[in-house]
Amino acid sequence: MRIGIRLGKVVVFVLLLFLTLKLTSSPDCEFTRSIREAIRAYNEHGREALPELSSSEIERLLRGQVVKVRSRLRAGELEEYAGEFFHRVAGFYIVERSQRDVWLAAIDPHLWQNDLNTGYRIFSDGKGGCRRYQHLALPWPIADRHWVIDLSLGVELAEASNGTVWEYSWNLAPDGEAIAQEIVGDGKVAGLCLKDLEGAIFLPLDFGGWIAVALSPTRTLLIYHVATDVGGRIPDCWIALYAMSQLDAMLREVGELSLRAGEHYREGHELIWDGLGRPLPKIGDGGA
Repeated sequence: MRIGIRLGKVVVFVLLLFLTLKLTSSPDCEFTRSIREAIRAYNEHGREALPELSSSEIERLLRGQVVKVRSRLRAGELEEYAGEFFHRVAGFYIVERSQRDVWLAAIDPHLWQNDLNTGYRIFSDGKGGCRRYQHLALPWPIADRHWVIDLSLGVELAEASNGTVWEYSWNLAPDGEAIAQEIVGDGKVAGLCLKDLEGAIFLPLDFGGWIAVALSPTRTLLIYHVATDVGGRIPDCWIALYAMSQLDAMLREVGELSLRAGEHYREGHELIWDGLGRPLPKIGDGGA
């Protein structure tokens, strides 16, 4: 009798062990670990830490949902920002495409159009980064907004993650308002003159980034994060709420664009760099 009881306990133990091993080795568990490791790697090398996702939030990601997080953070070491707090939003979405396709869909400027937003590239650094001027025309009585940003690749982050995590980020350029006056005054921005800048508000805060995390050869975690203060009388919390409301559509649109982004990037297209700072091959010159 005792032998039978012991044998029964052994069988139950073995079954529980088998189920535990099966669960912990399932693809979803592997993806969960990869997501947590990617966020941890970003937080070690990025500018502002991404929020850690709960188990339920990761489960929602794996079910194809967009996960959104809004944070109110102390300005701390942001010397260029006069405010005490700022709002930051982050969106997470899994796309069933390669890291390359999702990356192209997120950062290829040809795939994104905004009739209200006038842009001008001031210079490129030859390594995937650039400086851009942006002018957003808004309906009266709201004042136009404009800003100058430096965009760059997170090469250190990509190297530290063995190429798993790619980021293309931006931040306001030093002396941006003076730069804006100069290039618009020189007639370099089509359709704009100095009179258009009268009353326009220069953004006091704007930084963020696109992140593409390779979870597998055909599955990518797409992350978008941004912190913006548009100045004037518009509270930054309103901007954060608006940004949160747009995240679902924007991230899903990148997912849709990733279906054709690789085909769009072919001979004749402007060169785009990957997260490690390497030129991405185009279709027709050895690209996939």
